[in-house]
Amino acid sequence: MTTHSFINTVSLHSQRCTFFALIANFLLLSTTFAQKNISSAVFSVSNQAIPYMNIGILGTSIGTVSNSNGEFKLSIPNENLNDTILFSALGFKNRLIPITSLMDSSIVFEHSIQSLNEVEYVREDLNLKQLEIKIFLPIEK
Repeated sequence: MTTHSFINTVSLHSQRCTFFALIANFLLLSTTFAQKNISSAVFSVSNQAIPYMNIGILGTSIGTVSNSNGEFKLSIPNENLNDTILFSALGFKNRLIPITSLMDSSIVFEHSIQSLNEVEYVREDLNLKQLEIKIFLPIEK
Protein backbone atom coordinates (compact mmCIF):
# COMPACT_ATOMS: atom_id res chain seq x y z
CA MET A 1 0.00 0.00 0.00
CA THR A 2 1.40 3.34 -0.96
CA THR A 3 1.46 6.32 1.36
CA HIS A 4 -1.01 8.16 -0.85
CA SER A 5 -3.65 5.37 -0.73
CA PHE A 6 -3.11 4.94 3.03
CA ILE A 7 -3.86 8.65 3.60
CA ASN A 8 -7.00 8.41 1.43
CA THR A 9 -8.20 5.37 3.42
CA VAL A 10 -7.63 7.15 6.75
CA SER A 11 -9.36 10.29 5.45
CA LEU A 12 -12.38 8.30 4.22
CA HIS A 13 -12.60 6.47 7.55
CA SER A 14 -12.43 9.81 9.41
CA GLN A 15 -15.23 11.27 7.25
CA ARG A 16 -17.45 8.24 7.89
CA CYS A 17 -16.88 8.48 11.66
CA THR A 18 -17.72 12.19 11.61
CA PHE A 19 -20.88 11.54 9.59
CA PHE A 20 -22.09 8.79 11.96
CA ALA A 21 -21.27 10.96 15.00
CA LEU A 22 -23.38 13.80 13.57
CA ILE A 23 -26.31 11.43 12.88
CA ALA A 24 -26.06 9.97 16.41
CA ASN A 25 -26.05 13.47 17.96
CA PHE A 26 -29.06 14.52 15.90
CA LEU A 27 -31.05 11.45 16.94
CA LEU A 28 -30.09 11.87 20.58
CA LEU A 29 -31.04 15.57 20.65
CA SER A 30 -34.31 15.04 18.82
CA THR A 31 -35.48 12.47 21.38
CA THR A 32 -34.15 14.49 24.33
CA PHE A 33 -36.07 17.63 23.41
CA ALA A 34 -39.22 15.93 22.12
CA GLN A 35 -42.37 17.26 23.68
CA LYS A 36 -46.08 17.63 23.15
CA ASN A 37 -47.43 21.14 22.62
CA ILE A 38 -50.98 21.83 23.73
CA SER A 39 -52.94 24.91 22.67
CA SER A 40 -56.38 25.32 24.14
CA ALA A 41 -58.73 27.71 25.94
CA VAL A 42 -60.69 27.69 29.20
CA PHE A 43 -64.32 28.83 29.45
CA SER A 44 -67.08 28.92 32.05
CA VAL A 45 -70.33 27.02 31.53
CA SER A 46 -71.82 30.36 30.46
CA ASN A 47 -69.25 30.48 27.61
CA GLN A 48 -67.19 33.30 29.16
CA ALA A 49 -63.40 33.10 28.82
CA ILE A 50 -61.58 32.51 32.12
CA PRO A 51 -58.57 34.83 32.20
CA TYR A 52 -55.44 34.04 34.19
CA MET A 53 -56.34 30.47 35.15
CA ASN A 54 -53.44 28.51 36.69
CA ILE A 55 -52.52 25.47 34.60
CA GLY A 56 -49.77 23.10 35.70
CA ILE A 57 -48.55 19.52 35.68
CA LEU A 58 -48.99 18.03 39.15
CA GLY A 59 -45.75 17.47 41.05
CA THR A 60 -43.61 19.54 38.67
CA SER A 61 -42.73 23.16 38.10
CA ILE A 62 -44.11 23.00 34.55
CA GLY A 63 -47.09 25.25 34.02
CA THR A 64 -48.60 28.35 32.54
CA VAL A 65 -51.47 30.82 32.94
CA SER A 66 -54.27 31.48 30.50
CA ASN A 67 -54.25 34.91 28.86
CA SER A 68 -57.03 37.52 29.06
CA ASN A 69 -59.01 35.55 26.42
CA GLY A 70 -58.69 32.26 28.32
CA GLU A 71 -56.20 30.86 25.79
CA PHE A 72 -53.06 29.00 26.81
CA LYS A 73 -50.14 27.03 25.37
CA LEU A 74 -48.26 24.37 27.29
CA SER A 75 -45.20 22.36 26.23
CA ILE A 76 -45.12 18.96 27.90
CA PRO A 77 -41.89 16.92 27.91
CA ASN A 78 -42.20 13.27 26.86
CA GLU A 79 -41.44 12.04 30.38
CA ASN A 80 -44.59 13.83 31.64
CA LEU A 81 -47.05 12.62 28.98
CA ASN A 82 -48.71 10.23 31.47
CA ASP A 83 -49.09 12.90 34.17
CA THR A 84 -52.12 14.98 35.13
CA ILE A 85 -52.74 18.71 34.70
CA LEU A 86 -54.37 20.77 37.46
CA PHE A 87 -56.55 23.69 36.36
CA SER A 88 -57.46 26.22 39.06
CA ALA A 89 -58.90 29.72 39.27
CA LEU A 90 -60.78 31.70 41.89
CA GLY A 91 -64.51 31.30 41.50
CA PHE A 92 -64.26 27.99 39.60
CA LYS A 93 -64.05 24.34 40.59
CA ASN A 94 -60.57 22.87 40.21
CA ARG A 95 -60.17 20.13 37.61
CA LEU A 96 -57.61 17.39 37.20
CA ILE A 97 -57.30 16.22 33.59
CA PRO A 98 -54.91 13.46 32.43
CA ILE A 99 -52.61 14.75 29.68
CA THR A 100 -53.44 11.69 27.56
CA SER A 101 -57.10 12.76 27.39
CA LEU A 102 -56.40 16.44 26.73
CA MET A 103 -57.26 17.58 23.22
CA ASP A 104 -56.66 20.91 21.50
CA SER A 105 -60.20 22.02 22.22
CA SER A 106 -61.82 24.27 24.80
CA ILE A 107 -62.16 23.12 28.40
CA VAL A 108 -65.30 24.12 30.32
CA PHE A 109 -65.39 24.86 34.06
CA GLU A 110 -68.24 25.13 36.55
CA HIS A 111 -68.51 28.07 38.90
CA SER A 112 -67.68 27.45 42.54
CA ILE A 113 -69.66 29.56 44.97
CA GLN A 114 -68.40 29.60 48.53
CA SER A 115 -69.99 31.55 51.32
CA LEU A 116 -67.82 32.96 54.05
CA ASN A 117 -68.60 32.94 57.74
CA GLU A 118 -69.45 36.22 59.37
CA VAL A 119 -66.42 38.32 60.27
CA GLU A 120 -66.58 40.46 63.38
CA TYR A 121 -64.17 43.32 63.90
CA VAL A 122 -63.56 44.49 67.44
CA ARG A 123 -61.79 47.77 67.91
CA GLU A 124 -59.03 47.63 70.45
CA ASP A 125 -58.32 50.82 72.35
CA LEU A 126 -54.60 51.19 72.86
CA ASN A 127 -52.71 53.72 74.85
CA LEU A 128 -49.64 55.38 73.36
CA LYS A 129 -47.14 52.97 74.96
CA GLN A 130 -49.04 49.87 73.72
CA LEU A 131 -49.21 51.38 70.24
CA GLU A 132 -45.44 51.95 70.30
CA ILE A 133 -44.87 48.30 71.19
CA LYS A 134 -47.35 47.06 68.53
CA ILE A 135 -45.73 48.89 65.62
CA PHE A 136 -42.12 48.54 66.83
CA LEU A 137 -41.32 52.17 66.25
CA PRO A 138 -40.16 54.58 68.92
CA ILE A 139 -42.50 57.48 69.48
CA GLU A 140 -40.86 60.86 69.83
CA LYS A 141 -41.87 62.75 72.96
